[in-house]
Amino acid sequence: MQNHMLFNFKYGNLRIQLIRKLVLVLISLVCVTINSSGQTSSVPTSDEVWPEVDVFYKIRSEFRLMALASGTRQGSSFTEGDLGINVDYFAFPVFRKISPGPDSTRGYFQWFRLGVKYDRPNQSEKNPVSTYTLRTESNTQFYPGWESLLRVRNRIDFMDKSGDVSTRYMPRITWEKDFRTTYLTFTGYVYGEYFVYFDNSPSNRFRAALGAIIKVSHLIVFETYYLYQFQHQPKVGALHVIGLTLKFYLPLKK
Repeated sequence: MQNHMLFNFKYGNLRIQLIRKLVLVLISLVCVTINSSGQTSSVPTSDEVWPEVDVFYKIRSEFRLMALASGTRQGSSFTEGDLGINVDYFAFPVFRKISPGPDSTRGYFQWFRLGVKYDRPNQSEKNPVSTYTLRTESNTQFYPGWESLLRVRNRIDFMDKSGDVSTRYMPRITWEKDFRTTYLTFTGYVYGEYFVYFDNSPSNRFRAALGAIIKVSHLIVFETYYLYQFQHQPKVGALHVIGLTLKFYLPLKK
C-alpha cells in the first residue's frame, strides 16, 4: 500500500514537472516572437475564415486514412485551398482516462501521420504557384488527469514549389479538456504552434489558438476555433482567423 502511494506521489510530481517544462518552452517561444514583432511588417493584418472538411476511415484498428479539403476566405472570395490525404498509425495504447469519442487517437500514447497535400495558389499574388507538400508528423500524448489531455506534436513538411524544395518544422503543444452539460458535450482546447523555416528566409512565425470540439453525433464532430498569428519581421503580418471544421469518422468494418 505504501509502495503504491509512493508511486502515485512520484508519478504526480513527474506529471507536474513535465507540464511546467512544456509551458516554459511555449512561453519562451511566445516571448521570442513578441520581441521580434516590434519590427514593422510590410504585410498588413489579415482577417480570414478557414473552412475545412475532414473524413477519417479506419482500415484496421491501428491504421486509418484521413482526407481533407480546406479553403481560405478573405472578404467575399476564397483566395486559396488545400487538398490532402494522410495515413495515421497508432502505437502504445493506454487506459482511456478521458472519453475517446469518435477520435480514437485519444486512447494512445503515440501516433504518427504521413501524407501529401496540394495547396492551390493564392489568387491575390502576382504570380500564383501551386505547392505540393510531403507531411510527416509525430504526436506524443500525456494524460495529466482532470479529464484532460496534453499533446506534443512534432511535424516536418517538405514543400515543392515549382521545383524549389524547402523544409519547415512545426512543433505544437495542445491542452484539451472535456466538458459536459445537460445538453452538450464538448472538448475545449488551447495550443501554441511555432513555424521554423530552414531556407534562411525570415518567415518564422508563432500562432496561438483557442477552440472547441463539439460532438454532433457518434460519427460527426464540429470544431471551431479562433487563431491569432503574431507579427514577425517584415514578411509575416498579424493574422486573425475563425476556423470551422466538420469531421466525419467512418467506422471500422468488421
